[in-house]
Amino acid sequence: MTIEQLYAALQPFQDTAAGTLTVPASAVTDWTGVHALLVAALAEQTLLITGITEFPPPPTSNAISYLGSATLFPWPDQPGDQTVLAVTATFSVDQAGEPQLLIRATAPTPPAWRLSDSLAGLSDTDLTTVEFTAALFLLTSTPVIVSDYAGTVQPFIALAAELAATGPYALSQPLLATAGSRQLQGPVSLTEGEMPVIALEPVGAAPITLAGVDARFGFGATVASYYQTVPYYDPDDPDVTSETIPVSTAGLQASMAFGVGPPLVFELPVLPVSRFATLSVTATRPLASWAELDQLVPGVDLAAAIPPEVPAANSLVLQQFSLSLYFPDGNQLPTVNSVVFDVAMQTGDWPLLPNDILTLQAVGAALTVLFPGGLPQVTGYLYSDFTIVDELVMTATLGIPRLALTAELSPGETASVESLMAAVMQKLT
Repeated sequence: MTIEQLYAALQPFQDTAAGTLTVPASAVTDWTGVHALLVAALAEQTLLITGITEFPPPPTSNAISYLGSATLFPWPDQPGDQTVLAVTATFSVDQAGEPQLLIRATAPTPPAWRLSDSLAGLSDTDLTTVEFTAALFLLTSTPVIVSDYAGTVQPFIALAAELAATGPYALSQPLLATAGSRQLQGPVSLTEGEMPVIALEPVGAAPITLAGVDARFGFGATVASYYQTVPYYDPDDPDVTSETIPVSTAGLQASMAFGVGPPLVFELPVLPVSRFATLSVTATRPLASWAELDQLVPGVDLAAAIPPEVPAANSLVLQQFSLSLYFPDGNQLPTVNSVVFDVAMQTGDWPLLPNDILTLQAVGAALTVLFPGGLPQVTGYLYSDFTIVDELVMTATLGIPRLALTAELSPGETASVESLMAAVMQKLT
């Protein structure tokens, strides 16, 4: 197909008197990409644009554009409740002669716009409290690059939006100090359930330094909705062991350069709203020594917190790094109440009791740095899974610095005290 042939094929879908373009998916089954887009994204599987004041003339380039208004997306509620978007629909023909369609749909702001103003299935989620000062939907039948979106827009729906530092983001406004840090973008899917699946990630970042931590973070915002399968027991049907539930989240994301490798990416939820929050990252990052972590919190010596009775570690791996934050009144950066490092230590065998009664093979250290007002203080504990006399797997924690041992069974596990004691006595004799 040529662009001229596509123009002729579009004429029956135009109503110049009413100022509308109506393209049902059932009428364009031969337009493979366009048909797939209409089915996956649009209400009634139909592109309906109203308020067209000027229809496109015969094309002189590979583009046929219609400008008007539309709500676009499926909406089971009252039609008047859905936001009307300013729409530009551009048809083109690719190199293979296949018709393609790109729709740009802009939300009317101000006032602020919310995801639930255009997308059904979100009215019962916390995302109704998240507001945007600008929003652009991009609907495409083929991968495309546009100036308003970083990277390639994949079929079928993407959103580029600017977050308002209101609602759940009001307290974190100082961390979103630049326009780039409030820019989000990502895909939207309407085919996975009643609730749309959304994954908006930050486009830019605000450079932020938090007192007490010698590192620079790049803060941005995230908004998401998705489905999660969780364990579930149905008393009426024992074959049911799980259920899938809708989940919605809003949060902050912060990247931090650390050692060799990609930056660490921290997450901080902003729902439910609280002045106390935890910025954390789960990682597997090898450490050359404790000094790498000491540099992040000036004034601490983490190696000194490990009692001398603990065998020297052959290697260290950072597993988790988190900061406990408090957001004060006013437009102020949060204060750091504490920093927690979770580090796996390869210590080799560590016999706590003789004759293989109790030996630890893999030890972890959860160290907390507190800021009581003067010099930072380090506290924490060691932990490990171990087998006692080859009979029972348990979890041990050892307090620092006194190495007081606490052991417990795994949840739901039971043990015979009589057989355990008999095995211990046999080892001792």
